[in-house]
Amino acid sequence: MLSLAGSFSLVWLLIWLVLSCLFGLIYPLLRNGFRRIHPGQGSVLLLYFWSGPVILSLVTTLLLFIAPLEGVVVSDHCHGDCGDHVPLINSPWLAGTGLALLVIVVVALAIHFSAALFRGIKMRRRLKMLTTPDKGFQRVNTGVAAVFTLGWWRPEIYVSSALLSHCQEQDLSVILAHEKAHLMRRDNLALLLVRVFTLMLPRRWQSDVLADMHLLCEQACDFVSARRHKPVQVAETLVRIGRLLKSQSSRYEALTSHFDGSDLELRVQALLDISQRKRLASWQLGMLLGLTAILLYCALSPLHHGVEWLIELLETYGS
Repeated sequence: MLSLAGSFSLVWLLIWLVLSCLFGLIYPLLRNGFRRIHPGQGSVLLLYFWSGPVILSLVTTLLLFIAPLEGVVVSDHCHGDCGDHVPLINSPWLAGTGLALLVIVVVALAIHFSAALFRGIKMRRRLKMLTTPDKGFQRVNTGVAAVFTLGWWRPEIYVSSALLSHCQEQDLSVILAHEKAHLMRRDNLALLLVRVFTLMLPRRWQSDVLADMHLLCEQACDFVSARRHKPVQVAETLVRIGRLLKSQSSRYEALTSHFDGSDLELRVQALLDISQRKRLASWQLGMLLGLTAILLYCALSPLHHGVEWLIELLETYGS
């Protein structure tokens, strides 16, 4: 039992690490592609893309450890009795190390995810003493201009009284349409998931991915707001309110994480070119899914042999 659990754990971690590095290397080639399509679809595809290393490594490992599939997807080879087999570690210490490493990684990811959730809950409790309900949002009684969406499962919109004093009625309508789009899309949760999925990446790579995800989420919500208001009106509001928020003290940066004036030029340009941002057709998405399945199938046999070779090398080195 230890041999099976340890082998599964070590193989999953190794494939996960390799796929994370591979996705990180090819991402710069795909980055402009994500930015050229409709941001509503682009943000979803980016989330799916970075969930790939975790999900694909798990699926691949499960397939490698289903013995009846060995004769279907793995080229013929023998280990004694030549029966169907899975790549197992015989060394107890190596199997135990693999299982321990997986437990550590899973616990670390769970802690990171939970800590972010509790930070949001703690911030909401603090704000409760400063807020009063208004029409469709919570008014924050503070002299600092701020607007943000807080919460993961049931997010709420917060607008400061200082910002309201600088807003015209049309500006407020644009802002609320933008923030309500964040609520409907669960963007806070999507950003958190991308952060968790990219924890194995170098910090600079992770920062680039998070910046792209943030930009796509903002543009997607700008586009939703532009359905009700003209794109030019949304762009004008972005410039007026964005500059105001950007001028605030940096200690409020965490509160203005959405309608905050960051990436202002890119967001305005996207609104002016809104007709050029097209969604991928269903057949294109189907081709991407089919190509992924084909690549996964073709990789199973080399992975099986590669894992056996690596296990043999580790056991030889360990002995």
